[in-house]
Amino acid sequence: AILIYYCVCTRAYSVNMSDKITITATLPQALNSKLVTIRNNRKLNLCEYMEHPDTNERSTQRSRPTVFFIHGSMANYQQFDHLISNFIKDYNIVAWDSYGCGGSEKPQGWEEYSADEHLEDVKAIVQKYKSSTNHLICHR
Repeated sequence: AILIYYCVCTRAYSVNMSDKITITATLPQALNSKLVTIRNNRKLNLCEYMEHPDTNERSTQRSRPTVFFIHGSMANYQQFDHLISNFIKDYNIVAWDSYGCGGSEKPQGWEEYSADEHLEDVKAIVQKYKSSTNHLICHR
């Protein structure tokens, strides 16, 4: 089962312009990203967090639900840091920079950036990291 959430705005808060506000996200060291070959030698900058934070045991059984974070164009997965920090205690986390964005490879040919290619990347990542319950959080 996959549930899809589409975020129009990644931050939900109101600010009185006279107030100063700082938003910080505390993420575990294990959430560091790495370049991962997903399919057809396409290398994406991907981070995964599949450990239970209370026990530091790797969730190899994928018993916890997995949340996939997909950013929009001209961005990177770090736009979700504040959301990831809220989900990480109860969910496996997978976030990545889309092809051509952030730390992922930047191909020369425009055909590599097509919606079809992007969808194939998403399908390959979900297939590789899915658990019994999965959620996609997307931003355009």
